[in-house]
Parts: sequence; C-alpha cells; structure tokens
Amino acid sequence: MEQQTLSTPIVIHHHTIQKFMRRGKDFANLLALYTFYTYHAQLQKTNRPLATDEFVKNGLNWAIDRVKRIKKILKDMKLIEVVQSGKYYYIRLIFIYTKNKIDEILNKTTPKDRIMGIIKRF
Repeated sequence: MEQQTLSTPIVIHHHTIQKFMRRGKDFANLLALYTFYTYHAQLQKTNRPLATDEFVKNGLNWAIDRVKRIKKILKDMKLIEVVQSGKYYYIRLIFIYTKNKIDEILNKTTPKDRIMGIIKRF
C-alpha cells in the first residue's frame, strides 16, 4: 500500500496544547485523539471527518471506553462537535487552520507583508 504524502503540516495552536496540559494525566490522550481527528480531517479534505468511535479505537489501538471518555473531554472543551448527517456521525473540528493560515504561521509573514513584497519586486 503506497502512503499518501500530505502537503500541509498539522498545526495545533499552543493555546490548545496548554488547555490539554491543564488536564494533567489526560494530556497525552487528548493530544493523540485531537491529532488523530486533525490528521483524518486533512486526509478527507474537510473540517468534518468521518471518524467513528470504532474507527478511532482501531486506529489508536485504544479501548472503546477510552475513546468515548477522551472524546467527551474534547467536546466539553468545545474543540470538537459531533454532527449527525444521515446515518453517520462526523467530528466537526472547530479550530482548524487553512492552508493560507499555516503558510502565514510557518513563514511568519502576514498577507499584507506578502503583497508588499510582490509590489516591491516591480
């Protein structure tokens, strides 16, 4: 099976990580599940990936009660929502970065800076 190369890095804001750290022993689990959802959102090219509890259980090799417990914490923290569409339940990621925002963060330039750089070249 050939692996797909992702063109955009997965970015999690430092405030989100700080919120996870305040949860003490659940920090690593919160980070793992949130990253899993973000990764699959990127693969599916949406901010509402289809990621059932069973899919997460198999993907992270966790017990189903652990998946549900950590997912509930993410919902309580208002980082995700569970959205039903038809017979499927999707995970809506509330804070997800666009490609432009990620480029801006990684390049540490603002859109205005990029426009001014283009103008200066002419």
